[in-house]
Amino acid sequence: MFNILLKGVYESENMMRNVEVDWNMVYLARTKGSTSASVTWLFDLSSSGKTIKELIISVSSATFHTGSIRWSVEAEDGKQMDIKPNMTHKLTNFSGSKSVKLCAHLAAGAGADAWQHTQLFRQSRDDTSSTLLVDVIFN
Repeated sequence: MFNILLKGVYESENMMRNVEVDWNMVYLARTKGSTSASVTWLFDLSSSGKTIKELIISVSSATFHTGSIRWSVEAEDGKQMDIKPNMTHKLTNFSGSKSVKLCAHLAAGAGADAWQHTQLFRQSRDDTSSTLLVDVIFN
């Protein structure tokens, strides 16, 4: 699943896939030593001639100590909305948009392992369930 997530990335800065062999966990995280990171997925419908009616989005993330992750959805016309992780959002305020970006901004944490205090899509290496859901309902 993580290969699919990484192949669909539109932009990223200071991001990596991390595998914790001892804990049997896998997730996306900041690169070691970085103080911040970001990753963006672009959903562009402009070539289809369709526009968005509603978005259904669910993202998964975990923070530890003072780590911080801000998730947001942004449209091409400047509309922007922060969303919370680990819950499903039904968004109609992007109706009429031709493209949207889903963005995660990772920062903070404590000490030498601060990079590890912000984790996207953390799950067991054996888990095949989806930790990212984006459904687009068209006009």
